[in-house]
Amino acid sequence: MSTERKTPEDRSEQILECAMAISREKDYRCLDRNEISKRLGISRGLVNTYFGNIEGLQHHVIKRALELNDRAILVQPVLDKLEQVEHLTLPEKRKILLSALKS
Repeated sequence: MSTERKTPEDRSEQILECAMAISREKDYRCLDRNEISKRLGISRGLVNTYFGNIEGLQHHVIKRALELNDRAILVQPVLDKLEQVEHLTLPEKRKILLSALKS
């Protein structure tokens, strides 16, 4: 475990940045306290201490992604849904994706 003492603000930011990185690699819906704690060398409970639960952390990730216009995080759920929709043509899917990128 990490022996470095951080202020609550610094620790919260560290956890959020780690969650953002994981969300860019995978998807914010795949956030996991175990992975965050391993990457940061902290206890799993610290995620809950600062964000309440995984859903609270996901909320903060989405909020930060919107602030930063981080499309890598924001568009992935749209792409996942589009892959599941069989009745749309490729041009229709492209139109939906472009609409998501503009917003």
